[in-house]
Amino acid sequence: MPAPNTRLVPLAEIRRGDRIEARHSYQPRYVGVVELVARELGVVWIRETHLGERKLLDPTEHQLHRCPA
Repeated sequence: MPAPNTRLVPLAEIRRGDRIEARHSYQPRYVGVVELVARELGVVWIRETHLGERKLLDPTEHQLHRCPA
């Protein structure tokens, strides 16, 4: 189930330390904290909350939502 009170954010507004939820086809896929934003490559690295794994997210494949603090 999607996290409550999230909002879709463009890559240009994502910052290191943001807590985001990545959705694919509008279904939740990953939740984590942004470690690196590579705007020139169009990708975001997050540290996934549940497993602690690092995930590379492509905003063309995922809808990125900012989670409330």
